[in-house]
Amino acid sequence: MLLSLIFPMLLLAKPNIVLMTVDDLDEATFDLALANGLMPAVKTAMIDHGTRFSNSFVVDSLCCPSRATTLSGQYAHNHNVHGNLPPQGSITAFDNANTLAMWLQAAGYRTAFVGKYLNGYGQFTSQTYVPPGWTDWQGLIDPSTYTAYDHMWNDNGTVVDDRANGTVWWNYNLDMTTLRARRPIKAVDPRPLFLWLSPVAPHFWWQSRDRPVPHNECPGPGEFGGNIYGFSLTAAPRYAGTVSLPLSQSPSFNESDVSDKPPWIQQNVPSMTTTDVNCLTLRQDRRLESLRSLDDQFWQVETWLNEAGLWANTIVIFTSDNGYMLGEHRLSEKVAAYEPSIRVPLVIRRPADLTSFTEPRLVGNIDLAPTIAKMAGATPERIVDGRSLVAVLAHASTPYWRRLLLIESYQAGVDAPGSTYPLPPEFFGLRVTASSSGMPAPRLYTHFTADAFEELYDLTVDAAELSNAAAARQGEIQQLTSVLNAMKTCAGLNCRAIEASFSFTP
Repeated sequence: MLLSLIFPMLLLAKPNIVLMTVDDLDEATFDLALANGLMPAVKTAMIDHGTRFSNSFVVDSLCCPSRATTLSGQYAHNHNVHGNLPPQGSITAFDNANTLAMWLQAAGYRTAFVGKYLNGYGQFTSQTYVPPGWTDWQGLIDPSTYTAYDHMWNDNGTVVDDRANGTVWWNYNLDMTTLRARRPIKAVDPRPLFLWLSPVAPHFWWQSRDRPVPHNECPGPGEFGGNIYGFSLTAAPRYAGTVSLPLSQSPSFNESDVSDKPPWIQQNVPSMTTTDVNCLTLRQDRRLESLRSLDDQFWQVETWLNEAGLWANTIVIFTSDNGYMLGEHRLSEKVAAYEPSIRVPLVIRRPADLTSFTEPRLVGNIDLAPTIAKMAGATPERIVDGRSLVAVLAHASTPYWRRLLLIESYQAGVDAPGSTYPLPPEFFGLRVTASSSGMPAPRLYTHFTADAFEELYDLTVDAAELSNAAAARQGEIQQLTSVLNAMKTCAGLNCRAIEASFSFTP
């Protein structure tokens, strides 16, 4: 009798929503962690009792543009964050006065942020700046965001230095982020909670502010100064050295023939040496060790939500701001349009989910903001390019679902002046799904602006993107180019209409 009374009340109450956005987590590494039992809390709560999207992509595989998309529901050409550094990128390029947080506050939510915000926060802005729309703000201040220890935080307008809270071996990055998530969860407030938890892992770190050198076991000073495979990160002391696995190598690992790849790869990315491979193996293990701490964070947040009586009415969204490459096509970073760089985990757990479900429809991070707004009964104050996933989560038929996504990257090549790591020049592309549109198989098409170089991959027969088919399939290229040109300037309903109406003529 009691359950029959409580359940309808839960259905009527607005849900609490927790968005957990990890940093630089590709789908393959996520799978590897799950397969080796390194993320048991996430597996039990999310994978076993939620919806996993098997075709989830970011539309710009770089931190700041991707996070701006999360806050706006827009492609980068509409929110105008084109990189990580000013003037075209960073927090300074984004309109922080019109974000998901403000829409949710207007809908009656208390909103909390903990962790990494937009790149340059506290570095290109005042350290005490609190973006509008946040009830409880706990933002990492750059550049301390990227240190394993000794961080600086903006706690609702007050700068807090973690060095005052314990020894260097105590204030570990992920653990401090976890501790700061407790306050908004435990707050006595009848309003529904939106918590954006934004940990900085498995992104690389420096050791500390006092020792700003890469923590790695490889020669060279790291990606931005020599050894492009050497940057690693520091695991929590409890997990240091606990993972030692063979390097996961896809068919494109250390690609032997890159003569059909863009000039920026042909001219700047040599074959990997044994030392390079060893360095990447260490990087993989350290990344996996950091995911163990992420799982601890998830478990603790779930525990606190249960203790606060919130878990039974909480929707949890787990995803990453971009993917990552570990040797595919000789690369070790993100930004490029290749699948490991743009494909990211996306798992959504709703209170009513009793089993696991895999959803194959094509989704992008442009969908996060409209989905959360729909769940919360909020009204977006921007013209959003994405679409709500609420009907998809209900496994409803969506006959006009998208058939393609725009992939865009603007200024990666100028984001790291003096860097020895090869970054692609400006490009635009399409990730196309096989569908009733007539497209016989999934495609990835990329066009580089400066030299007009094109890549086309048939992902059914060439999932590893080894054979560039652009020269042999000019009929496809012509059709894709027409759609790409329209998508590059689309907005709102126009984007959604093009994505859903694309029709391919073989």
